[in-house]
Amino acid sequence: MAQKPYTSILVSLIFASSLFIVACKNEANVLFPDGLKGTWITHNDRYKDRFIEIDENLIVLGTGEGEPFILYIEDFKRISSDSSQKWLFECKDINGTAFDMTFLLNEGPEESSLMLKNMTHITWVKADEN
Repeated sequence: MAQKPYTSILVSLIFASSLFIVACKNEANVLFPDGLKGTWITHNDRYKDRFIEIDENLIVLGTGEGEPFILYIEDFKRISSDSSQKWLFECKDINGTAFDMTFLLNEGPEESSLMLKNMTHITWVKADEN
């Protein structure tokens, strides 16, 4: 029995539509948030000798004493859709121990600020904006 020409076209369209639907369900690649890049410091007296440095690959936490704590970024995503930016970073330390870090970024016209999810009483500002 001969196959009608439109059957091949119909099967191709169904296959292409299925691929499109699957591709749309996957989240689009999110670009690294440029507003987070850089070195952050605080004017809080208790933490004035500490810093947070963020780039596409690393989060470096200055501990004030000794060596900084380095986290390698495995993945990140924006977890809020309101005007504030809440970013979740999935990281690992040099030993492979997993850590999640959540940053709250407020980008202002003159100065941006950063807070850690579990330390919202401390505001960090970019070191080069002072």
